[in-house]
Amino acid sequence: MFGRQGKQISQQLEELIGIQREHRDVFREHRKDVADYREEFTDYREEFGDYRKEFREFRGEFHQHRDVFREHRKELADYHEEVRSHAGESRTALEEFREFNREILLRNEKVYLTVIARLEELGEEIRSNREETQAQTRALMKLMDRFDGGSSSATA
Repeated sequence: MFGRQGKQISQQLEELIGIQREHRDVFREHRKDVADYREEFTDYREEFGDYRKEFREFRGEFHQHRDVFREHRKELADYHEEVRSHAGESRTALEEFREFNREILLRNEKVYLTVIARLEELGEEIRSNREETQAQTRALMKLMDRFDGGSSSATA
């Protein structure tokens, strides 16, 4: 009854069953590949999670260092400003000190010129007094020579 057609249908069914088996085998291989990929993906995801955790820690440390750096930079700017302020004060103090020294040197110069002039006057007076004293001594010696009869001049 089914004869040739039945045989054809039977062959087609066997072909379909063979194709279905091939597809099932391919599907099983794909399922196995998917399971392997899923496991590999899970490993990558865990590894990525570890990297993310390390990155978060690094980012936290970076932010801490950045904040410390900002604080140091602010402190350095404040210190720099303080140094500038002190430098200005130091310049002013140095100029005042130089002016003070100039005034002292000018006063000393006036005093020393006066002292030198006075010493020169005193030197002249001393020379004058010495000459006068020598003249008086000679005059006294002559008088003594007259009173003694000339014996003092031999001792003097």
